[in-house]
Amino acid sequence: MILPYVNSPIIIEYEFYTFFDCGSVILIHDNIYDVDIKVAEDEIIGIFDFFRKKKQTVEEKNTDGETEYSQAYKLYLDKKYDEIISSFADDQEISLENKQIVALSYSQKGDTEKALELFEEIALKKDDVESWFNVMMTLMPLNKMEEAKEIFNKMLKMHKGLNDKQPRELGIPFIKYYYACGLVDAGFFSEALEHFDDLKKIYMSLKITDDTFVYIRGIPFLSMTLKWTEKAFIGLGMDFYSSDFLKELEKSVDKDGKRLIREYRAT
Repeated sequence: MILPYVNSPIIIEYEFYTFFDCGSVILIHDNIYDVDIKVAEDEIIGIFDFFRKKKQTVEEKNTDGETEYSQAYKLYLDKKYDEIISSFADDQEISLENKQIVALSYSQKGDTEKALELFEEIALKKDDVESWFNVMMTLMPLNKMEEAKEIFNKMLKMHKGLNDKQPRELGIPFIKYYYACGLVDAGFFSEALEHFDDLKKIYMSLKITDDTFVYIRGIPFLSMTLKWTEKAFIGLGMDFYSSDFLKELEKSVDKDGKRLIREYRAT
């Protein structure tokens, strides 16, 4: 099951992997394909300094006690979904952040229609990539694929409207990845492969496949992409291990990527 997205800390969950981070996660720019593969040390330091300052700011805001949101978020981590839903049931002035926690709680309980209703309310007010991402990821389990595709294209257009200095909490590669995973789950294997092929080109361009290196650029781990690409191949009745997809990828990536592909074939 796909679970949507929540800010501060970020949670993006799929059935096999969970990411946790504090504050804004992904900084990604339109020149992703042209990035210098030799990363300067001060670039790495700058990124982690950004996260450190962000975390410090959050801590300073909470020195006077827990906020209503932080309390709700703790309940969410403790999987107390019914308590979250009931506590905000009569709140006519609920914040968008708390409404997001309520929507996530409905999603966890399997009430996807109610979750979608709340996510759409949030997205219409905030109109940002992250909020629309939640709408897309809630539409797909409901098999509303045309609507999900419209939202997917909407997010890509929103990204193009951002300037180079604006952070992308969800970069295009991650959006493509999760959209493709949803397509696989829905049985749209050929369409999913088109997006996985776009990710393959990014890995081939970067060459470096180190998890930290790709993650700070808003790109899914190579191991994640391989797993779901294989599912798409299986869905089409095709052999993934001898595919041109793997052969082309293996020729272009670094030794760590080559080793990962060899290990993947051996499993």
